[in-house]
Amino acid sequence: MIIKAIKDYISTCSYLQEFEAAICAVVGSGTSNSELYAIEVVKAEPILKKYMNGDSLRQCHFTFCSKESYGIDVLRSIESSSFYDDFENWIEEENRKGNLPSLTGNYIPVEIKVISSGYAFPVSQDKSRYQIELILNYYKKQGGN
Repeated sequence: MIIKAIKDYISTCSYLQEFEAAICAVVGSGTSNSELYAIEVVKAEPILKKYMNGDSLRQCHFTFCSKESYGIDVLRSIESSSFYDDFENWIEEENRKGNLPSLTGNYIPVEIKVISSGYAFPVSQDKSRYQIELILNYYKKQGGN
């Protein structure tokens, strides 16, 4: 439920189209969004604070990444698109405005924040990965799943 809310939230970012265009310009028209982007949960302590009434403040630590078989041309294309800088600024602005992922039931979003700016690293000789690390903090009210 939390990851789906994050996915739905991120999908509203207008910079995704710019990013996809930068990649697809090199990779080709057969590439779909599902091959370009991923949201991956990072192992972290989920409960930040427990309250006497059973409520808790929690976190979901995750990365938003693009991964593909990259050549040097694709990496340059991603860098020149400045997507991750724009995405980081978008997250900060949306958080400032109080526009957060929509959680349901006994879950209430508190904030979403970038904890590591976008960066690239090689996975193998012909593959690389770009990612940005984020945290969604939220309350879980007593009686929720």
